[in-house]
Amino acid sequence: MIKILLIVFALLLTGCSIQSEVDGKTAEEWQIEYKEVIDELSLLQDKDWALENKKQCQKDGFVFHEKEMEGVTNPFVPRFRYSIELNTCLYKGGFISENVVNWLIKDIYSNEELASHYSEGGEDILIGLGGMSKEEFKNISKELGFAD
Repeated sequence: MIKILLIVFALLLTGCSIQSEVDGKTAEEWQIEYKEVIDELSLLQDKDWALENKKQCQKDGFVFHEKEMEGVTNPFVPRFRYSIELNTCLYKGGFISENVVNWLIKDIYSNEELASHYSEGGEDILIGLGGMSKEEFKNISKELGFAD
């Protein structure tokens, strides 16, 4: 409703000359103020949209984690992140068993592996699609927005 009123207000202002004043402001000043209000409303809508996507990512992520780690006895605590840049939900997880550590990052909606790290006895094993050193994995993890 507010947005409609602001649009009508802007349409009325565009008919005014730049020299005319309403409440001590020129049409140009009112248009600038109107644009700032619209930008602020748009930002609030974007925040609501992002929050909803984050919530959905968490829900979908836990379902994905249960399937991904089915039968694994020592899974890591999973991390989920909705990526606005990639428009998808990212999963960071893995497991440890005896002397094997396996970390991976996946797009949960496409099941695409974006990065993985596998080590045995503390030694990096460079295998698989995303097989990389621990440092490479940490760097990609940070680039994708995971803090840990």
